[in-house]
Amino acid sequence: MKEITHRCSVTRIENGTYTRSFPKKGNSYLTPQFFERFEREFTSLAVFKFDHVQSFTMMKDNESALTVSRPYITGKSLFDVIESKSLLNWLNSLKSGINGCRGAIKVTSSDARSQREMNEKEKLFFALTIIDQIAAAIELFHDKNISLKNLGPRNIIINDKLEVTVVDVGIEAIMLEHLAGMSLSPNDLLLIGPEGSNDKHRSSKELDIWNLGIILYYILAGKMPFVENNLVVMMQNFANGNIYFDCDSIQNESVILLLHMMLKAEPSKRPDIFYVSKEIKRIIATLKKESSRLSDNPLRSSSNIVHLNFDNNAALSHIVRKNNTSNLARMSRHNSHNNKMMISSASLMKSNLVKVKLS
Repeated sequence: MKEITHRCSVTRIENGTYTRSFPKKGNSYLTPQFFERFEREFTSLAVFKFDHVQSFTMMKDNESALTVSRPYITGKSLFDVIESKSLLNWLNSLKSGINGCRGAIKVTSSDARSQREMNEKEKLFFALTIIDQIAAAIELFHDKNISLKNLGPRNIIINDKLEVTVVDVGIEAIMLEHLAGMSLSPNDLLLIGPEGSNDKHRSSKELDIWNLGIILYYILAGKMPFVENNLVVMMQNFANGNIYFDCDSIQNESVILLLHMMLKAEPSKRPDIFYVSKEIKRIIATLKKESSRLSDNPLRSSSNIVHLNFDNNAALSHIVRKNNTSNLARMSRHNSHNNKMMISSASLMKSNLVKVKLS
């Protein structure tokens, strides 16, 4: 049996079951109102079954504790994959002939530059594959007017076929229990969004979009956006709408523009999940079309092509090296949702660093 102690609860993993217990005595935060809310949210979710989501399936309530359980999901959390700094190694380990594996990738490259670009294409494929599945789950929730409430890298589980299961969402009491601690990190506070910077956390569909954008950036950049060493400064910037992030490590224009829209300080200016999901699929389709066209060109030197072959219809097949002279400057003309973008042209010319003020 494995046991994990949280701020106000205890998790046990045993015999294929994940159990979380909230004691009713000894903690001032776990009030009767907390348990009433927990039971209400659990009951509202019990009538639904969502693809890519594993909610708690059983609840026991007695005088000493409230206990919920669900099947244990085998895999690695997205947080563990990214923080281990071994994303590409992990993806490489999945290339060994798994039938139907979303990450069964065959790679050829002839030089170091091609290898670097292949790595970026693998990360882009991985990110889009993960985000597309999470977006599908969010669509189902939002279609029933329910928010995920506590979406984050730690509760996204990925198996060796790159299939995603989002766990322990839909119950805000769990997120509030986590926020009740006194030693929150910047990463913790990042997931409550700018709207939570005034100590008024409230889950919403718009916050789900913010968190999905955070996760997309996290996969591609290998770090969280916005996080300041000075927590007070970070929260003040959030409260004032002074939100900047760099896209130096992200090469795809469409992805950058989508991030700009999702990570808006003002919740009402973020797109809905149906737009985001459609855009993710459009980006994937565009990459597939472009890569197919280029890979079929017999005049193109093989030394300039990086081939990535995926065994899944939704995956990117034959992604090839993109011309590095892509016109990032046209981003400044993009004005979806009346976004105000301040782009440093000098930075663009020097390092492709894009700084955007989101209002």
